[in-house]
Amino acid sequence: MVFYIEAILLCLFSFWGLYHFTASLKLNKFSFVAPLANLGFIFTILTSIAVYQINITNTQIIALVVFAITVIIILRKFQFSDFKILVVPIILTHFFWDTAVVFYPLIISKIGIIPFCLLMELCVLSSSGILVIVNSKIISWNLIKPHLIRAILMAAIICTAVFLFSSSLTYLSVIVVVTLGLLTKLIRLTYGYFILKERLNKTELIVLLLMVFGGMLASF
Repeated sequence: MVFYIEAILLCLFSFWGLYHFTASLKLNKFSFVAPLANLGFIFTILTSIAVYQINITNTQIIALVVFAITVIIILRKFQFSDFKILVVPIILTHFFWDTAVVFYPLIISKIGIIPFCLLMELCVLSSSGILVIVNSKIISWNLIKPHLIRAILMAAIICTAVFLFSSSLTYLSVIVVVTLGLLTKLIRLTYGYFILKERLNKTELIVLLLMVFGGMLASF
C-alpha cells in the first residue's frame, strides 16, 4: 500500500511538468520549446547520481558544461521579464518531468508497469479536471464536444507512449532512455517546420544544436 501512495505522489509531482509544458506552448514556438527538453538532462543526471550513487563520467561533466553554456545563451537572449515568462515555464517543465523520471524504475519494480501507467493517467485526468473546474467559469458539452475525438485520440497515444517508456526503464538506465528520446526532438522539429510553418532564428538553432550535443554526451 505504501508503494501505491508513493506512486500517486510521484505521478502528481510529474503532472506539473505537463502543466508547465502546456503553458510554455502558449507563448513560445513549438519547435523551440519541445527540443529544449534536453535541459532536463541536468536534472536527470544530478538526481540519478544522488539516488543511485553512480559516478559521474567525464563526458557527463562536459555535457553539463555544454548545458551551462546553453543557459547563458538563453539568458542573454531574453530580458529578465521575458525570461520569467518564456523560459521559466520550460525549466519548471523539465524540473518536474526529468526529476520524477529517475524514480520511475523504483516504483515500477514494486507495483508493476500496468498499475503504474494506470495511476499516472488517472492522476493526470483528475489533476487536469480539477484545474479546468477551478479556471473555467463555464463548462458545457457544446464547448467540449468539438474537441472530444481529438482528445480521446491524443489520450490513447499518450497512454501507449507512457507504457512503452515505462517498459524501457525496466531494461535500460534512465539516462540512456532519456538520451534515446532525442529522436523525438527531430520529429517535433519536423512537425513544427512543415505543419506549424515555424522558422527558428540563428540563436534558437544554436541553442537546439547545443542541447542535442549535450544530451548525446550525457548518455556516455
